[in-house]
Amino acid sequence: MNRFRSILVLATDEHDLGPRLERAAALAERNNAEITLFSVVEAERTERRIILQSGDEFDVRGYLIETRLEELNQLVASLGDVKVTVDVAAGTPFVEVIRRVVEHGHDLVIVPFEETRWRRGAGGSSTAMHLLRKCPVPVWVDSGSDGLSRDVAVAVGPFDTEPSGDSLNVTLLELATSLAGLQGGTVHVIHAWRLEGESMLRRGRHRPPAREVDEMVELTQAAAEVGLERLMALQPAMDVPTEIHLVKGDAGSVVPSMVARYRPGVVVMGTLARTGLKGVFMGNTAEQVLGSIDTAVLTVKPRDFETPVGV
Repeated sequence: MNRFRSILVLATDEHDLGPRLERAAALAERNNAEITLFSVVEAERTERRIILQSGDEFDVRGYLIETRLEELNQLVASLGDVKVTVDVAAGTPFVEVIRRVVEHGHDLVIVPFEETRWRRGAGGSSTAMHLLRKCPVPVWVDSGSDGLSRDVAVAVGPFDTEPSGDSLNVTLLELATSLAGLQGGTVHVIHAWRLEGESMLRRGRHRPPAREVDEMVELTQAAAEVGLERLMALQPAMDVPTEIHLVKGDAGSVVPSMVARYRPGVVVMGTLARTGLKGVFMGNTAEQVLGSIDTAVLTVKPRDFETPVGV
């Protein structure tokens, strides 16, 4: 299944681009896709105009863009037969990436981890988090690790009452299955369920009888099982090993725990929090997961998402 046809790879000064570009090339080959290697010279570095003693004005922006283009073209030349388009813009990185996605129709963006000592994984990267919140197409945050597992984990839920081919969960499962199939790996489908407020129901002053709380827990688990069964039934049969993990608990804790246990090469997940603003933004669960794992992450937004970034 050719899920991606036009892949944008963000090149930054701080990271070794070679391994990321090689992984993008492998993905492009499997999907018969094109690659664009894109870099952004940040605006504050290009606003200056330097007047030389001769009276001539030195074009700082033009020099930095031209130098970066030359560097990237040299890197691309070393890849051999891989066809890559190179482009450099000036501005704020996440804004320029989104603008290029909208204008050129890219359907996947690959960016690096930019870990800090305060947050792990994608949660430590300002550019990545902006893109995860606001980019209209799937964003793959590359972990930069070698020897990645071929397995793919996908976090699904909450479930739609009547799931359809347009639902985000279906898209997530299709992507995860496709990736695992292309790589020869196993799909780990993860869903965390819980009875909201169970602890208070069991300890509150006017708490209901324990047997009633137990029944509510059982009904909640049964609803999760039915939702997952309906979702899996919508997935066309593929010869991909699949393991189902229906785990009681909060998704923000369950997903990192399962990722640590099974060590997939990539985690596929959605951004689910709806707001009164344009589009859909990262919810607390997604933020918690992204700040707790070091694995590569592929995030997907609902089909009706509209980026708040003006083009």
